Amino acid sequence: MSAPSVPVPAITTVASDSAAVERLLATACELFYREGIHAVGIQRVIAEAGVAKATLYAHFASKDDLVAACLARRSAALQARLVEALSTHDDPQDRLLCLFDLYVEWLASTDFRGCPFQNAESELACATHPAKAVLRAHRHWVHDLIVGLVREAGVADPAPLTGALLVLMEGAAARALGEHGPQAGRDARWAAARLLAAAATRPAAPPRRSRPGRQRGR
Repeated sequence: MSAPSVPVPAITTVASDSAAVERLLATACELFYREGIHAVGIQRVIAEAGVAKATLYAHFASKDDLVAACLARRSAALQARLVEALSTHDDPQDRLLCLFDLYVEWLASTDFRGCPFQNAESELACATHPAKAVLRAHRHWVHDLIVGLVREAGVADPAPLTGALLVLMEGAAARALGEHGPQAGRDARWAAARLLAAAATRPAAPPRRSRPGRQRGR
């Protein structure tokens, strides 16, 4: 299959320079996602990763910086997976719907604990937390990806459909967390397919003409 022609935003990469840092990041990512950012202390991460405290503070100034690095790592992994999935489809509408297929698969997994980015947004109230910049960058990447795919599918005005698809994806993850199953993802895909089909065949609306105001009689 040929790679998608739609421009794909650059993937953010997070590198580690040692096996110890790799263990630290992998352990922190798992614990923060499974149990919550605030519920997991830094000593717990150090102990389960089997690294020295000096290793942590040689690479991360604080727990906040470690949280930001974990989210950047998750974002990079998700971006790579989406780009790989898109490369297996040629039809523009199939490319968009394959994102929802991946969602269904993800929501059905036994280790699903909600969207890690939504979870972090709800836990991290401080606007200056270093993870906030990572979360913004992730949202922008996903938004730009879907905008490009919607345009490629032949939608004249991509903004409304892009917004609707994002709501479907994010809403499916939130609903699935409470239902403990992938049905929300299937429902979202069903709605996405119909929205996409309708938007791709609908001509762009002509600009509205302003109506002259009525003059009141004296």
